[in-house]
Amino acid sequence: LSRDPAPTTWTANISDNATSVKKARPQEISDWCDEQRPCRNCVRFDVVCSLMQEPSQPPTAPTPPADQSSQPSPLSLDSPPTASTQQCVSTPPRGGSVEAESCHSPATWMQSLRLLHHYDTAVCAVLAHEPTTAEVWRTAVPEAAFSHEFLMHGLLALSALHYAQSHPEQRREYSLISSQYQSLALQMFAKKLQYISEENFEPYFLLATLIFILSMCSIADREDADSPAPPSDIAQSFMLLQGIKCICEFKPIETWSKDGPLAPLLQEHTPLPVKQTGAFQNRMEQLYVLARGLSPTLSAINVQSSCLLAIESLRTTHAACTVDTTAARARRIWLWPISLTHVFIDLISNKHHVALIILAHYAALTKPFEHPHWMNRGWSTNIMASVEDALDERWHDWIAWPKRSLMEDIDVDAMDP
Repeated sequence: LSRDPAPTTWTANISDNATSVKKARPQEISDWCDEQRPCRNCVRFDVVCSLMQEPSQPPTAPTPPADQSSQPSPLSLDSPPTASTQQCVSTPPRGGSVEAESCHSPATWMQSLRLLHHYDTAVCAVLAHEPTTAEVWRTAVPEAAFSHEFLMHGLLALSALHYAQSHPEQRREYSLISSQYQSLALQMFAKKLQYISEENFEPYFLLATLIFILSMCSIADREDADSPAPPSDIAQSFMLLQGIKCICEFKPIETWSKDGPLAPLLQEHTPLPVKQTGAFQNRMEQLYVLARGLSPTLSAINVQSSCLLAIESLRTTHAACTVDTTAARARRIWLWPISLTHVFIDLISNKHHVALIILAHYAALTKPFEHPHWMNRGWSTNIMASVEDALDERWHDWIAWPKRSLMEDIDVDAMDP
C-alpha cells in the first residue's frame, strides 16, 4: 500500500482492502497471518486481530433468583443507606450496565412518580399558605426541578418526608427515602455551588430553601427520637438560613424581588417602628442586663456584643411581627435567625447559657406563627425542650417566663413582665 499524493485515493485504498479482509474466508486469513500478536496484516488494515482476543469462556449457568421475600427492598429500612441504595433513588444512570438498569427499576421510578404526585397534590398546598406564593410552589419550583437534578432530589426529599408523616404505617421507610434524596441533593449541590452566578442562582436558592424546611421539620417532629434536637442541630438550621442569605447576595434584592418567578418569596419588608413598650419589650431589657454581665473582648464581634445584637434583633423582629397585619407577616419571624452573627450561632451550638436563654424567648415569640398543619408545627415547643435539656439548672429561672408563655399558650405581650 503506497501513499497516493491524493489523500482521498489513499483513504479509499485502505477502506477497500480492510473490507476485503473482513469478508475473507478463515482459510484465506490464516494464509495471510504471520502469527505475530497482532499480525502485520491486521495492523496494516486496522482490524481487530483474533490473536489478541482472550479465549472464549464457557457460559456459566444462570444464578437462580433469590427468594425475594427474604431480601430487603433497596429502599427498605431493613438495609442501611449504602451507596448502591442511594443510587436507586437517583435519576436513571447514563451507562448501560445491568446493575444500573436493575437499580433504576420500574418500582423505583414509580416511587419517584408517587412522590412527585404527592408534592403536587399535598405538599404544595402546605407550602403555599399565602396566595401570593402559591404559584411559586405549584409551578416555578417543579419547572426548575425538571432542569436541575439536585433540585428534583430536594423536592422529592421534602415530599417523602411529608408522605412519611402523613402515612404512619410507612413512616420509617419514607423517612429513610427522604434522607437519601436529601443526601443526593446536597452532594450534587456542593459540586455545582462554585458555578453559581446571577444568571443561574434561582435553583440554588430554591434548594437551600427546601433543605431549610427539611431541617425545620426534623426539629419540629421528634416522634422517632428519644430526646429533643440538640442545640447544634438548631444552630445548623440557622446556618442554612445564613446560606440562603448569601445566595441572595448574587443579585441585588431590589432587582429580582420585582420580577421573575421568585418575586413573591423575596418581597422587601418595609421597616416598621419598634414598639418600646409591652411585656416582651420589658423582658428584653432584662436580657440586656444579663448580656452586659458578660466579659467583653477587644474584638468588635465577641460573645457580649453578639448577644446584645441578638437581643436587639429580637426586639425588632417582635415589633415587625406585631405591627404588620398582612398575610406575609409570618415570614418576618425568620428575620431574627438571618440577622444573627456567626459567633452567636456558635454560642447556641456550644450551649452557652445566655445564647440559650435568648433562644428560649425567640421560641415563645414564634409560637403563634407555626404552620397549623405541618412544617414548623411544634417547632417552638421542641426548641424550648432543647434549651431546657441543655441549660444548667441554675439558669432555668431565666427561661420560666418564655416557657410559661409556650405551655399555657399565652401571647408574649399578655404575659406579666
